[in-house]
Amino acid sequence: MSGAHRKSTGQDQESIQAGLIILTYVAFIALGMPDGLLGVAWPSIRGDFSIPLDALGSLLFLAMAGYLTSSFLSGRLIALLASALLA
Repeated sequence: MSGAHRKSTGQDQESIQAGLIILTYVAFIALGMPDGLLGVAWPSIRGDFSIPLDALGSLLFLAMAGYLTSSFLSGRLIALLASALLA
């Protein structure tokens, strides 16, 4: 009976690791998408909402501030979720 328990524990760890890999892949795609999309969408956004060209600088600054904030807090978040122990 303990053999079955060990097998399910191994399967649980494998499914957790697979979930983390999928989460990492989705995060990688999600981080790259706004940068590529902004260059294509900015002319339409600017025209539809009558936004001046210099607003792009403010938008890029806010995006950079968000990236920096997430980078600085990611270590604390990883420690909080204890996912560092799974790697």
